[in-house]
Amino acid sequence: MGYAKSKWVAEQLVLKAGRRGVPVTVHRPGQMWGDSRSGACQENDFVWRFIRGSLQAGLYPRRFRLPMNIVPVDYVSAAIVALSRNPRAIGGIFHQVSPDVLGPEKILGLLRSAGYELAEVSILKWMKAIAADVTNSMFPLMRVVAEWEKVDVAEFSDVATREFLVDAGLPRPDIDEEVFSAYVAYFVRHGILPDPATVTGP
Repeated sequence: MGYAKSKWVAEQLVLKAGRRGVPVTVHRPGQMWGDSRSGACQENDFVWRFIRGSLQAGLYPRRFRLPMNIVPVDYVSAAIVALSRNPRAIGGIFHQVSPDVLGPEKILGLLRSAGYELAEVSILKWMKAIAADVTNSMFPLMRVVAEWEKVDVAEFSDVATREFLVDAGLPRPDIDEEVFSAYVAYFVRHGILPDPATVTGP
């Protein structure tokens, strides 16, 4: 996809500068969500638009291919700062990623743990419902949904990154029920997601 290609080109320029003697490090974070404690998060993220659109439709697609490696932004920023202070890190390539992929089944489980109930339907029925409502959060991204099935998602390990961060005492928070509920609470407060208490189940 274009976004990933642009990141690759930028990285090649950084690596070229490194070969010419500029002290550089390369950081490859996963998809970043908001602060894991306050829940502050930007709403115009593909997965959050998918979540919001599904809640608007009251439907959730079965067997939807949505593998995402998601990490909280507070972890990513703290990891980059810690690595920047370590002279041994110069010239290295570091991944700030989660060990687990946040797939559609886990997202549905997190939504249910937050109090939302959605009817599970086929991906085709879900897409038809989204396409029939121009106000749906996912309506402008339906072409992306169709293309997503063709994308091979790369897998990365953060073992080297974690080894450098041992002395920093920096835990890597997972997107679990507690962290997810913080995001939901933030979005509910700002009127972006409906309050689970007001949503009628399927």
